Amino acid sequence: MFTQKILPLILFFLQIISVVHLYIVNKTAHSDVPVVFIELNIIVFINLILFMAIYFFVYKFNLRTFWIFPIVTTTLLTLTLLIYYLRMLQ
Repeated sequence: MFTQKILPLILFFLQIISVVHLYIVNKTAHSDVPVVFIELNIIVFINLILFMAIYFFVYKFNLRTFWIFPIVTTTLLTLTLLIYYLRMLQ
């Protein structure tokens, strides 16, 4: 029960909190330092490592469970980071 319902929801809410934190930092931080970009890199890296570890050691993903929420959030964060990198190349 814990790995099927509670753990994915906890991870999802932690991800939402990190995105809100990124938004607040983006609105209040100085423009000289790319703090949001650095924090986004850290968040995506930690999320990917976390989900790979959970996939291999704890639980085999079934998309019909609550795991879809943190997986989608991690995918969106990774795509956002990819868009940032592509914009930097132009």
